Amino acid sequence: SRYNLINNLVSATASSNYMQFAVHNGTENQNIDVMTLDGSGNVGIGTTTPSAFDYSNLVVEGGSGAGITISDNTGSGTPSLSFAASSSFDGKGTISYDMTGSALTFANLGSEKMRIDSAGSTTIITYNTSFTPSYMSFFTHATSNNDGTVEGNVTERMRINSAGNVGIGSEVPGIKLFVNDTADGNKIGWGKDDVLI
Repeated sequence: SRYNLINNLVSATASSNYMQFAVHNGTENQNIDVMTLDGSGNVGIGTTTPSAFDYSNLVVEGGSGAGITISDNTGSGTPSLSFAASSSFDGKGTISYDMTGSALTFANLGSEKMRIDSAGSTTIITYNTSFTPSYMSFFTHATSNNDGTVEGNVTERMRINSAGNVGIGSEVPGIKLFVNDTADGNKIGWGKDDVLI
């Protein structure tokens, strides 16, 4: 016989409960489990034991081609994967694909922070509301206050602005390379003897 099947187990132990969906696999009297909802609220697609995984709310398991597809059927939208603390704190982090711009984007707290375009070029940059790059900044952590693994205690050290000017110790470089050190005066060093300008 050929049939699809829904199996249920209800017991007094939540972790033992489950609901399984099975479909006929084309062979007489054989079905294959395709999705399992366990008593802890976890969902497994391609696995009957989603709770066995470290991150078990939704587990998709398969062969070498296993994957998840988020499709935008308009071809011009921005399908996204969003990370939230709750419904009140939605969009803490977002990974999106800009169909129109053919770019993969990464956002933090609603603001785009990184973009990878169709040529593979990666931009880590600050964007204005029209998504036009304005500048790129480089920061260092104050290691005396933390080990650099957490956000905070950072100081901007270098900036490349929209005109292509580079500022070291300056946020408003007006020439191609501007080096500013308020403590010791402007200087550039090179060579083994640290020759200064």
